[in-house]
Amino acid sequence: MEVLRDAGGGTRSPPPIFVIGCPRSGTTLLRLILDSHPGISCGPETHFLSAFARIVERHWSRISQYGFDKEYWLERIAGFFSSFQGEDAARRDKKRWADKTPAYTLHLDFVDALFPTARYVHILRDPHDVVASHLERWGWKRAWSAIRL
Repeated sequence: MEVLRDAGGGTRSPPPIFVIGCPRSGTTLLRLILDSHPGISCGPETHFLSAFARIVERHWSRISQYGFDKEYWLERIAGFFSSFQGEDAARRDKKRWADKTPAYTLHLDFVDALFPTARYVHILRDPHDVVASHLERWGWKRAWSAIRL
């Protein structure tokens, strides 16, 4: 497992891994493969960061009234997210966490601001196959919306 050292010589956690892409593109299969690794924990989709991104974007005028700059809030959000991901990984005796939430593809600026050293695995699948998978799984309305994605 990768051991990283900070400027003071201490150890720090390896950067998180984010699996992104369109739903029905193979991200779940990759999540399961990563989670089977003895050192990587990759749990189910959280969608938390998408929600936090919308809160920060839409309600910044309210949040900023507390007098803290955006960096303060980003550090707190990253800390919260890292804490439960890290605790889950540690409980499973793993050193690194990964997150598979395809919706984060639409919020990469926000995720990157939270985790500037993160590694991304972007799954690309032929769009025709993605739409066909949506059609088979959820019907024509969902397949039609997948075309827009």
